[in-house]
Amino acid sequence: MIGAITAGTFSSGAALIPTSPVAGYSLWLDGDDASTFTYSSGVVVSQWNDKSGSARNFTQATVGYQPSRNATQNGKSGLTFNADFMANTGFNWVNSAFTVFVVMKYLYPTFNFTGILGSNLTSAPTMGMDSTDAFATFKVGVSSSPYNLFPTSSNADVAVWKAPGVSSGSLTTTFYKNGTQAAATTTMTTLATGTGAVIGASSTVPQDLTPASNSTFIYEVLVYPSQLSDVDRGLNETYLKNKWGTP
Repeated sequence: MIGAITAGTFSSGAALIPTSPVAGYSLWLDGDDASTFTYSSGVVVSQWNDKSGSARNFTQATVGYQPSRNATQNGKSGLTFNADFMANTGFNWVNSAFTVFVVMKYLYPTFNFTGILGSNLTSAPTMGMDSTDAFATFKVGVSSSPYNLFPTSSNADVAVWKAPGVSSGSLTTTFYKNGTQAAATTTMTTLATGTGAVIGASSTVPQDLTPASNSTFIYEVLVYPSQLSDVDRGLNETYLKNKWGTP
């Protein structure tokens, strides 16, 4: 079923290109919207505000863990995470069905587990990259489910995780990179349900962060409290690809 489409969603012309996300998101972080940021100094970000209308804003009070809004992609702005993270303690997104879209670019000179969107618990699942730098879902220090799809070295990607949520300690995820589905779904077990949400890390434990020798650039994040249909997923991928110039 196609989500609600509002006026102005599509551009004119022979090819209809969405200019905003499909309705129904529970979180929308837009790196190119300057009005959604609070800075501690210069381009160093202390708060990234949610555009969903639910005020699920992400904050970081410790200056040493604050990302910088100095990344660029397709002439637009995003955040650089170098051993940085931001959190929202009340957004328990992983406990029920979800579809997560992240426009991101990953530079990986060393192999390392890297969290893109996690929770406040290391025992809950994290969406990110595993120790081979493949896209994956993982649990800190225990296991990972890689999809054998790797970040594009020369460009940003639209990464999508789709799942029914953690149930009885189990989570089955389907992954898409730039519209291409991974060969198989993956299932992880013995997971805790999440409490809160973290961007740029696998939890709020500092040693779980992207090391300073690596860089993760995050440009846009969309979370839906449901498993979107292929039609709606495709509409969002088209919107993000057109906006950010991804493959």
